[in-house]
Amino acid sequence: MSSYVIARNIEDRFPIFGASGALVFGLLTWLLLAVSVAPAVVVSFGLRFLLNLSAFWLLDWRGVFGLYAVVSGVLAGLIDRTACAISTEESRYALNGALLLLKPGGVEMVAPDGHRLPLASRDAEIAGLKSDERLLVPKRALAGLRRLANAQQSDSPIHIAKDDSHLFFTAGDSILITRMISGQFPNFEAVLPKSNTITATLDAAALRESLRRVALLASEQTHAVCLALDSGRLTLTTSGGDTGEASETLDAAYTGQPSRVAFNASFLLDMLGVVK
Repeated sequence: MSSYVIARNIEDRFPIFGASGALVFGLLTWLLLAVSVAPAVVVSFGLRFLLNLSAFWLLDWRGVFGLYAVVSGVLAGLIDRTACAISTEESRYALNGALLLLKPGGVEMVAPDGHRLPLASRDAEIAGLKSDERLLVPKRALAGLRRLANAQQSDSPIHIAKDDSHLFFTAGDSILITRMISGQFPNFEAVLPKSNTITATLDAAALRESLRRVALLASEQTHAVCLALDSGRLTLTTSGGDTGEASETLDAAYTGQPSRVAFNASFLLDMLGVVK
């Protein structure tokens, strides 16, 4: 049942009073809770409500364009790996969400906050997609999308569609509708390194625990921890001034030239927290 049909049935069933768009429904027993492709859900409250119909989306999502399907497990994994970096600064409105990038051969999600740039990608065949599709999803909608994905089998599809200003995510008998974020998303590809010759392999759990211990003595202002790579090992060091210093060494598969770099330990721990 479309939203239009639901709205029409409600209008036929209950008396309407008022003017100028402010309508008083004699809803003595029913309150409309949801508008979806299934019949409306109602609940009894025995109250009267003042509703402004202009505040409701009477949208028929099946009329929107670009209906694609992505496996729920893939979407859930992308959200888990990027949501930690979504900006909360109101002045950076375009960063108050994540960019979902659908490609003919895969799907990516990126969420820079001005200090870090987590980028997650998965190979996936998206039927009917001939060119890249960029969708800016608000932070709160991502939380809802994560719950929607959790409610499905990991290999079940979530259908994605959009109109000029809304995004639609559907799975089974559930639908999530959200406004797209407006504004210009940063050109994140421009800051990605084109080539990298430094690669080291470590045990993620060991690095995570070692970093947590060393970070206890990091500066409260910068949370900086220095990572020094040398042949076969990685050394973590930090200094908190009057509070003391800390250092730990881990085994690492590395054979390149000695290299040294400092990171915010909190950012690294956020990343390691989603590595499985």
